[in-house]
Amino acid sequence: GSGFHSSRRQKYGNVFKTHLLGRPLIRVTGAENVRKILMGEHTLVTTDWPQSTATLLGPNSLANSIGDIHRKRRKVFAKVFSHEALESYLPKIQQVIQDSLRVWSSNPEPINVYRESQRLSFTMAVRVLLGFRVSEEEMRHLFSTFQDFVDNLFSLPIDLPFSGYRKGIRARDALQKSIEKAIREKPLCSQGKDYSDALDVLMGSAKENGTELTMQELKESTIELIFAAFATTASASTSLIMQLLKHPTVLERLREELRVRGLLHNGCLVPGELGLDTIVSLKYLDCVIKEVLRLYTPVSGAYRTAMQTFELDV
Repeated sequence: GSGFHSSRRQKYGNVFKTHLLGRPLIRVTGAENVRKILMGEHTLVTTDWPQSTATLLGPNSLANSIGDIHRKRRKVFAKVFSHEALESYLPKIQQVIQDSLRVWSSNPEPINVYRESQRLSFTMAVRVLLGFRVSEEEMRHLFSTFQDFVDNLFSLPIDLPFSGYRKGIRARDALQKSIEKAIREKPLCSQGKDYSDALDVLMGSAKENGTELTMQELKESTIELIFAAFATTASASTSLIMQLLKHPTVLERLREELRVRGLLHNGCLVPGELGLDTIVSLKYLDCVIKEVLRLYTPVSGAYRTAMQTFELDV
């Protein structure tokens, strides 16, 4: 965990040797060191996930791609998060968030913010980004299965009964089965739909770039999209809520910015759809989010393999 790495960094400095999931590695911290590694992608280093992560995400995932294949897949994925695409997702995202907040506020019991943020992120990914129409019961089952998948994504790659790795494989297979069913039903569910979801954009972008995604590629890409929208978003949301509760003056200044923009009245959000340009114009909100991400980054690290010998500042 973070405590382990912090104690080792204090003892050994920004660069030190350790082991993770049965493999030796070098832990690197420090802004200049990290910048050098990230800027040296494909020349100094290349992506290399732990075996369990690579297997569970699948060979067709963007995370497991390198070189030209990575560039082509990244080009296909780029349209999923373009300005136009994000604008089309916003009304549905707004609706899902408002529904969730109503449930939170009506609950007399204390809220487990991280758990509920995970549930909210998952619901947005499944219903908004992917456009799957599933019942509440199916959603709960998918959420539970996805939790098993994520919990065992970084596990010892030992395929034995009751091992975390085997649990992850079972969860992945169950997810892929449900996703394939939802994808095959999608043309029927999409009739009369007034927006394009991320899966629509992904398939359209692939065609524009002269490729057709196979069902297996779609399933792996879908799980990767959910994963990308799941843990990091929930972690960042929880950190944001926690810090706003600790800093009421910041919260009040945020409310004032919303009031000035005509988005808040008498403590309640003004009905109506938000536009992406409106969100971008909320400068103080942008600063608050960036500061939370700086202090409480939701990503603890990334994995790379050295392609050649190079030096770092220790």
